[in-house]
Amino acid sequence: MEETISLKEIFSVLKKRLMLIVLLVVGAILVSAIVSYFIITPTYQASTQFIVNQDTNENNAVDINQIRSNVEIINTYNDIISSKRILDQVVEELDLTISAGALGEKISISSAESSQVVTLSATDADPEVAAEIANTTVQIFQTDLPELMNVNNVNVLTEATVAADPSPRKSKAIAKYCNSSSFSTYGWCWISILA
Repeated sequence: MEETISLKEIFSVLKKRLMLIVLLVVGAILVSAIVSYFIITPTYQASTQFIVNQDTNENNAVDINQIRSNVEIINTYNDIISSKRILDQVVEELDLTISAGALGEKISISSAESSQVVTLSATDADPEVAAEIANTTVQIFQTDLPELMNVNNVNVLTEATVAADPSPRKSKAIAKYCNSSSFSTYGWCWISILA
């Protein structure tokens, strides 16, 4: 047996449950606002970029093998940057109250495939500290690299600046909870119609 539902029935169920729908959505907005403004600590991200540059030969032509070698060595550089040796120096220089391991969790290193540009991002509750962590980490890496690998092929492209907006943005979090509560409530109404 096939049962059909008319639009009139759907609207009557939605009308009966309208107050509940509104209360649930408003409640979700209030809860998300309280969580966003009073419980979640905002974090700021600052990023710096450096380039692993190739040596040019006598006629200033770019050697594709040298570029490929520089791209491959970036993985090694990423490991060096996140090593205890570099991070301990950053903790000491910035007089941070966290360990090198905890600092390692605050930084991320990435590079696009086949690119010689590396991006180091640091996150912290204080935007100035995030920028200082990013810049200091790259400076210490750049200083220690000649001693570690007997090369000096890293140049800073852009230094990290103080971020203006925290993550997560409060308005986005509230909108996300509003949308999810709306869809959940509508789903619940549909289930009650079909039951």
